[in-house]
Amino acid sequence: AFNLYALSQKLVASGFNIFVKLKVLASVALKTWGALTDCLIASILSTSCSVTINVPSDLTGILYIGTSKTSMLTQFVGAYVDPGYTFTVIDLVADTRYYFYIANTLADEVARTGIYSFKTAAA
Repeated sequence: AFNLYALSQKLVASGFNIFVKLKVLASVALKTWGALTDCLIASILSTSCSVTINVPSDLTGILYIGTSKTSMLTQFVGAYVDPGYTFTVIDLVADTRYYFYIANTLADEVARTGIYSFKTAAA
């Protein structure tokens, strides 16, 4: 996922280098790096699905989704229920591959997943 990000930014860098850059920038800005773990994609239907992810606290997470690894512009805000977020993703097109990542938007913390994908069921 980070290799693709580096390529899209026209950088000569590996995915690992981009990941380290994000962590260093968070450290320099005195932000806490949060862990987003155990992402689970469930209930995949032709027009919707459910995504859950564990977070250490309410990180104000947003799921970004799209049909391309380089263009994930649609946003869904998750519902926080300890130990994590549940995102209900709706208005999808049947038999289509989607890519998504989850990031937090809290001012003093930084967290982001890699890019995940799934394909919706046929109509």
